[in-house]
Amino acid sequence: MTAHALAAERFDLTLFDRLDSESDELEEILAQHAHDLITAFERSAEAGSMQDPETTYWIEDAIVFAYEYFDATPASIDADRFAALLCDVFPRKITIERAEQAAAVIPALQAFWKWLGREYKLANAPAVLDLLEVLEEDYREIMNDESSFGPGKAFITAGIRAGYDMTDQAQAEEFMLLYKAALRQDEVWLPADEPWSSSSTPEKKTNRRSSKDKIARRASRARK
Repeated sequence: MTAHALAAERFDLTLFDRLDSESDELEEILAQHAHDLITAFERSAEAGSMQDPETTYWIEDAIVFAYEYFDATPASIDADRFAALLCDVFPRKITIERAEQAAAVIPALQAFWKWLGREYKLANAPAVLDLLEVLEEDYREIMNDESSFGPGKAFITAGIRAGYDMTDQAQAEEFMLLYKAALRQDEVWLPADEPWSSSSTPEKKTNRRSSKDKIARRASRARK
């Protein structure tokens, strides 16, 4: 491929800055921009060095959640907001089927941010990479800390542990009946949906796909 062709395929990061937060199509456009940026990343040497190239969905979640909760783009997010994203938002909102899946989060983001630093010379890349290095050893524990789970994630996780396929509507509804009955008998604790403990974490700005849709997408990618 010629240098001209490669340049033509280079993703324009300023597209994130030009998003209209009032648009009814914001969620779809944001997801498309994230997809296109990740597609560009997947052609890089950094992506080629990933042990599991299928884990780029963690990068998509980071891009989308950063914009939704912090009004931050890859070029604008700082280490403090990235720490809140990974330590507050991810554990509270993202459901995984197996605890060991959390081990893929940091390596995927490290490869992505190394590429962003090299390809786009982002000023924030070194600080983000330093943060990821600090979090790497303990991130599986952080992601699976049940005290951080939101109510939706707590419900889905409980269903998975009880042996239900929470991507199947009939099974999810069956477990919902059992779950509500257990709650009435004080057998299951459901975390209150309270504001973030960190004052730096704002409310979500846009609607995301349902938790059930998210876990279905993850399950399809994570199957052995």
